[in-house]
Amino acid sequence: MADEVLRQAAEWFATLNADDADDTERQRWRQWLAADPRHAAAWERVEAMGQRFDRLSPRVDQLAARHAL
Repeated sequence: MADEVLRQAAEWFATLNADDADDTERQRWRQWLAADPRHAAAWERVEAMGQRFDRLSPRVDQLAARHAL
C-alpha cells in the first residue's frame, strides 16, 4: 500500500474523530473513500489501528494517541 494513501487515511481518521468534524468533511471523506479501492483498504487498516486506542486505559490520553497515529 502506498505510503501517501495510508497517510491520507490517517489524516481522514484524525479529521473525522475531531470534535468539530462536520457533514461537509464526512461527505468529502466518502468521496475520497469511493474514489479508489486503495483508499478503502487504507481506511480499514487505519480504523483497525484506531480501535486499538479505544481499548486503552482511560488514564491514557486517547486524543494524543489518535494524533500520534
